[in-house]
Amino acid sequence: VISGQPHVGHGIYLDMDEIELLMPFEVRRKFQERGGDKTPAIQWLLTELEGDYDIIAPHFAPWLPEAKNASTFFKSHANARPLRGVCRHKAAVLSSVLHHYGIPNEVHYGPRRDTGELHAWVELEKGTLVADPTSGTLQPTQEQRALYEDGGNRATHPAWWFLNFKY
Repeated sequence: VISGQPHVGHGIYLDMDEIELLMPFEVRRKFQERGGDKTPAIQWLLTELEGDYDIIAPHFAPWLPEAKNASTFFKSHANARPLRGVCRHKAAVLSSVLHHYGIPNEVHYGPRRDTGELHAWVELEKGTLVADPTSGTLQPTQEQRALYEDGGNRATHPAWWFLNFKY
């Protein structure tokens, strides 16, 4: 199930063959064509990943969830995880799928301005557009920054060394 697949962080492995089977033909075609507006295809990914759910398996220590395929985070997967992950898991999956199709992006994180709760999202188009797989939104970066402080990208987060650990 996991062998030979790229690790995207958080014990998640990118099974693009399975993800592409979930994609409607038009979405797959949009991602595969050179140039053009990828917004409808990105929006499909966001709709599939939308929601915020706990992912920790009860039989593992809370800091070490089980290894899993990225496709099981998608709503339309036949074996979709009942608890399909939180923002950092979904941002890692979304970022990896976008990178697979050659779409530059970075995972960013920051605390919510009103509660301080940490959140992760994906920035596209040189930081001008935010794809938030938890809320399912694609919006200008300034709208995201009105809600969240930008703490930087995953390379600068002090805990990313642990979050990228392979289980």
